[in-house]
Amino acid sequence: MALATGKSPTSFSRSNFLLISLWWGLLTGLAEGYWAPTYIWRDLMRAGVEVEPWLFLGLGLVLLAVKRRRALGGNDLMQATFLFGGLTLFAWLSRSPLASPFVVIELLIAIAGASLLAFLWLLRGSTLMRWQKRTLPVLVVLALWCIVAFPIKQRIHEQRETAKLPAAAERAPNVLLIVVDTLRADHLSTYGYARPTSPHLTQLAAQGTLFENAIAPSSWTLPVHASLLTGLYPREHKVDNDGALLGWDYPVLGDAFRARGYRTAAFSANTLLFCRRRGFGRGFIHFEDDFQSLGSSFAQTFYGDLIKHLLFQLQWKRDLFGRRSAEQINQHALRWIDGGHRPFFVFLNYMDVHDPYRPPEPYLHRYTKMRDPGSRASEHWDWFEHLTPQQRQGAVDAYDGAINYVDDHLQELMRNLKERGLDGNTLVVITSDHGESFGEHGLMTHGNALYRELIHVPLVLWEPGKIPAGKRINTPVSLTSIPATLLEEAGGADDSHFPPFSQPSLAGLVCGEHSAVALPDPISQLAQLDWNPSFPDYYGPMESVSTLHWHYIRGGKEGEELFACCDQEPEQINLAGTVVGRELAMRFDRELASAAGERRETRNDQPGRSGICRRSSQ
Repeated sequence: MALATGKSPTSFSRSNFLLISLWWGLLTGLAEGYWAPTYIWRDLMRAGVEVEPWLFLGLGLVLLAVKRRRALGGNDLMQATFLFGGLTLFAWLSRSPLASPFVVIELLIAIAGASLLAFLWLLRGSTLMRWQKRTLPVLVVLALWCIVAFPIKQRIHEQRETAKLPAAAERAPNVLLIVVDTLRADHLSTYGYARPTSPHLTQLAAQGTLFENAIAPSSWTLPVHASLLTGLYPREHKVDNDGALLGWDYPVLGDAFRARGYRTAAFSANTLLFCRRRGFGRGFIHFEDDFQSLGSSFAQTFYGDLIKHLLFQLQWKRDLFGRRSAEQINQHALRWIDGGHRPFFVFLNYMDVHDPYRPPEPYLHRYTKMRDPGSRASEHWDWFEHLTPQQRQGAVDAYDGAINYVDDHLQELMRNLKERGLDGNTLVVITSDHGESFGEHGLMTHGNALYRELIHVPLVLWEPGKIPAGKRINTPVSLTSIPATLLEEAGGADDSHFPPFSQPSLAGLVCGEHSAVALPDPISQLAQLDWNPSFPDYYGPMESVSTLHWHYIRGGKEGEELFACCDQEPEQINLAGTVVGRELAMRFDRELASAAGERRETRNDQPGRSGICRRSSQ
């Protein structure tokens, strides 16, 4: 094609139009990770070059379809430069550290920059076209490098980290921690629920030890997962608000296991909160969160994320993008377990019972004949406020069906462990990070209050021959005791190479030792969150204390609440204003006021063991 110097071409082929769209798409994708100040910049860049070029090419094809009845001229190419260049600039501005809090400003700057690019095309169109053709192979090679080399580099890094591990103790047990996100205990048949939602968990509990009153340290995912890894309450680790990250100021469970020679891995379906970008990769040699499927990668890119928002708004997408099922989490975890011979510590997060409640068939309709039960994907905390009673019941039915789905795949996971001969030397702990509201106290979802349906979670410990079978413990316990408990299983909580976790181990309760250190009353904490004015925590932070007979809550919208525990669910009669209630409230206030200082002085100084219950008796 002959081009006049200093002028834009008067005509060009449709392939040139697509070349421009692909060139700008690759440039946009490569910038995804470059501008991202995060632990996962390589994954973001890889997702960018896997997704953004196809989106730009798709837009180019749509524009060509619109122009199909006429020849393309120089103005069309100039318009393409304006459009695709503007889209790239807008993505760069929004991703860069200099991003404005006002999207309109970013959009105006992008339009101005795109106008300048279009003007340059008008002056030097032929030069720009040649330059784009010459540099396109470079961008393609860089994209292929991201797609192929980054995963290889990560595997090499993991192999090196595994090789550096110290020798593990002989017969060191494997440890598997399973968190079923958003699973309230009272919707499990294991805990007396009328529907047979968890027959396999009931069987596991009969072979192990079940805690009847396990209490989560908060009512949403982020702070509780931080507590599960640090043994600290939310006010101590400070991972309790939307922008919080897990810091480096305190030891984490994964590092403790690595110091004992364990391979460590986490497999998370909650890729928004329990993920590496939040700092949870600490201590894990291998961590799978986002980017495990095209749908997940799509949602991590700039324009993929915008499309996701649009589809949610139009209600064309009812489930989360790329949400991994319990079946997929199990497959990936087992594949990783099979890849080594050292003892392992594996953390699994299942998200199937989290809203939107969309389990696969036949689970979606197991408890309902409603045509479309469950809930839709939404990014607004008021989505439930206009549900009819029938729709709310449909949400409950789908939620219960999702529990059945997870329960079946728990059984499948245990079957696979047995086939591998791992069931005889693996401690399995099954719990949840928080519960869920379904209209109790006028609330739905979670992260909005500290009522019992939000913090009462299941807790089962299973290890044949080592964990007492059929034991049920009604003493209220906090999930913050799990790190010390698991570490004790790995070889003693007083290891001199690693600081002990502050909360006491549950070993004394499990093994029935009368000399066990008395456990403090479980505390739950919730920071002030500005999600919805109808939520109690919108008006201030909240705390609660759970005992065998009482549940005290203070802060938030309601001030003080005291409920008799746990003969009625949901909690209905607030006794804080009664004579006895005022006296108890003062006692619990003093307990909350002194708890932080006492926890700083408390250390888990129980004698080291060779396991939760001594193995010498076997």
